[in-house]
Amino acid sequence: MVALLPLLATSMPPLFDYPNHLARVDAINHWASSPGLQANYRLASFLIPNMLSDVVMLALMQVADARAAGLLLLALTFILTLGGLYLLNRAVAGRYSVWPLLAGVFLTNEMFFWGFLNYNLGLALLPWGLAAWLLMEGRPRWQQVVLGAFFALLIFLAHLVAFGLYAVAIAALELRHAWLRRREGLGPAFLRLVASASQFIPALVLYWAISPSHGLPLSPHFNFSAFVKLSPFTRLLSSGNPHADAAASLISLAALVLALTMRQVRLHPGLLLVAALFALLVLVLPYSAMESFFLDWRIAIAAAFMLLAAIVPRRPRPLATAIASMVILLLLGSRSYVLAQDWRVQGKVIGEMVAAFQRIPPGSFIIPAARYPIELGDWTQTRRMRPPPEHIVAYAMIDRQAIIPSLFAKAGQNPLVFEPLLPEMKALDRGPIARVPDAAAFRPLVQNALAVASRADEVQPPLAGVYIAMYQWGCEDWLAGLAVQPVACGQGFSVMRVVPPAKASEEAG
Repeated sequence: MVALLPLLATSMPPLFDYPNHLARVDAINHWASSPGLQANYRLASFLIPNMLSDVVMLALMQVADARAAGLLLLALTFILTLGGLYLLNRAVAGRYSVWPLLAGVFLTNEMFFWGFLNYNLGLALLPWGLAAWLLMEGRPRWQQVVLGAFFALLIFLAHLVAFGLYAVAIAALELRHAWLRRREGLGPAFLRLVASASQFIPALVLYWAISPSHGLPLSPHFNFSAFVKLSPFTRLLSSGNPHADAAASLISLAALVLALTMRQVRLHPGLLLVAALFALLVLVLPYSAMESFFLDWRIAIAAAFMLLAAIVPRRPRPLATAIASMVILLLLGSRSYVLAQDWRVQGKVIGEMVAAFQRIPPGSFIIPAARYPIELGDWTQTRRMRPPPEHIVAYAMIDRQAIIPSLFAKAGQNPLVFEPLLPEMKALDRGPIARVPDAAAFRPLVQNALAVASRADEVQPPLAGVYIAMYQWGCEDWLAGLAVQPVACGQGFSVMRVVPPAKASEEAG
């Protein structure tokens, strides 16, 4: 419950990709009853390794609104992650321990703040799969494989990277098992490894035979710079408050080192091996592949979770357990309190921007743009701009059923695909969103918007209007003479209506 405190601070958490995921699922939920959505988006296959959070939120939206469904998913991810690590630790330790609860401090990690909902959900399911695999040892082999196949398929549907991590973890545990029983001969070890690998067959068959995702080009991009490969470890808790993040990280590390030094705990060799392999993957994997980014960065937190699950008390000591519990609770409580206060402030800023969208008629086309480039951070934090503005416009899709070109709606990647009737709209489908670094960049942006606005009445249903949602530029910063009219002006943002000259003359007459 302490870890959930930040989720109570605002209905719009300041997570980078989060509004975009939320808007896509809300669009799927309303697609059948919205001619505007049907004209510009196509429902696609759900059999892709990037959709489990969509399905969960879609189910939640049958009983709650979009914002509540999103918060419930975040809470569920927290609970599954912590519960799975707790159970995994129980599977290797043979008894319950308080140490895995230290993972509660790391629930709000860099990947969480990126808002990678599907990956985070897959990562939450991973320890459950590993725990089930270990706890089924000694039962009939087919039962262990069937249960493993269930978790492999579930994790696959959450995210392909999480599925790969699950496969690596199972391989590490099974190879260690074979090594410990090497005197039994190669034959039994080989048969066991084959049986263990068979749990991945259903997911792989689904991917290669049915899923449209297998057609995505691999196109790996590697970056072996020290910053790219090492910074994911130095900013695991990148909330935007580097001092609080550093304090939480250092206190957690110090507590673990002290407990190891005093021989109060040990690290389970199997899970330590998994954690080491995950850390190695961060160093060798590409930065991007299959039109997905930050592949290597994502895995650092997975390595940390496996390390925390590997902490095994040497013997029950009530006093040591009480001290460890108190330290973990104080650390988690202080972090949750700091984040809750910060989220409350950021939530108000987001709320002001979202309120501006109420001045836009339903069914409009909104082009998001920002002044500053997307932040990739430094050694201690991912970004300094808070809240991140990139996808706030997605709330206009939820509240006003607006059409936005920056929605994550790609063929082979999402169950909703952006296929507008106007090619001028499709031309604005870009990621990151358009950047307007200086005054000269306003004009080409408006020209692209005018290309859509001039044809707004040619589609059915017609677009209710074309608007630009600009972040980090106020209304007073726009150049004079552009074909725009201010709709909403705020501190550090502006919403402009794009008016073709013929339309402006008509309205003036």
